[in-house]
Amino acid sequence: MKRSSREQLMLVLSTFFAIAPFGFGVLRYLSRAESTGLWMAIASAAGAVIVRVVANARGVRGSTVAVVMSTLAISTILAGAAGILLGSSAVGVWMVAFVIGLCWMAASVFAALSQPASTL
Repeated sequence: MKRSSREQLMLVLSTFFAIAPFGFGVLRYLSRAESTGLWMAIASAAGAVIVRVVANARGVRGSTVAVVMSTLAISTILAGAAGILLGSSAVGVWMVAFVIGLCWMAASVFAALSQPASTL
């Protein structure tokens, strides 16, 4: 089924928010030669994928409030844990982890909105 222009825009926004944590990680690596941001992005991506796999296994279609909030929580926790395990300070790492989690939450919402109406 062909996507409408609105659905295509939602897909572009979803992709942008999914790529953003990796972009920030690459920028930090290039400016400071520190790979913590990349590892935090990878860990948070794993969290977002886990939430989506569990939601699909339970038959949840689209993006419910529970899926969106779970994506935020799990992605933030995994990104923060990765940052702490790599030696970053606790306060700063949780602020960065929360922003990364917000990116994955936005990607999840926009991905659901990008689906044709008949598939939700």
